Amino acid sequence: MEKTNQRRKFLGQLTAVSALTALHVTPLEANTAAVTKREEHRLLTPPYLQALGPNSVDVVFITAKDAYSWVEYGEGELSEKAQEEQDGMVEAYLRINRIRLKNLKAATTYKYRVVSKEITSFEPYELILV
Repeated sequence: MEKTNQRRKFLGQLTAVSALTALHVTPLEANTAAVTKREEHRLLTPPYLQALGPNSVDVVFITAKDAYSWVEYGEGELSEKAQEEQDGMVEAYLRINRIRLKNLKAATTYKYRVVSKEITSFEPYELILV
C-alpha cells in the first residue's frame, strides 16, 4: 500500500513538471538598469597595520573592485614601493590586499600611502588600468 502511495506521489510530481514545460515558461529578464550603473573604485576599509614584526609590517585594506594595489612608503619622502608578489609574479586583480613592508628600521617613524588602480581588462600580456 505504501509503495502505491509513493508511486502516485511520483506520478503527480511528474505530471506537474510536464505541465510547466508545456506552458513554455520563460526565465525572468535581468534588470539591466541595475547592472549598468558603475560603482566608483574606492577603499572599503581604511588601511590598517597587522603582523608587526621587528623589521616588517603588513598593510591591509579592501577595495570596492578588483584592482592592482601597492604601498608607497619612506622615512621622509615616499621613496619606496611595496607590492605583493608570488613566484616572481605581481599579485593583482584583488579586492582584499595584504602588502608587507620589509627591511624597516626599529624605532623609526615611517609615512605610507596606499595606491590602488581599478583593472578594466586583465588579459594575458595586457593589463589595462583606469
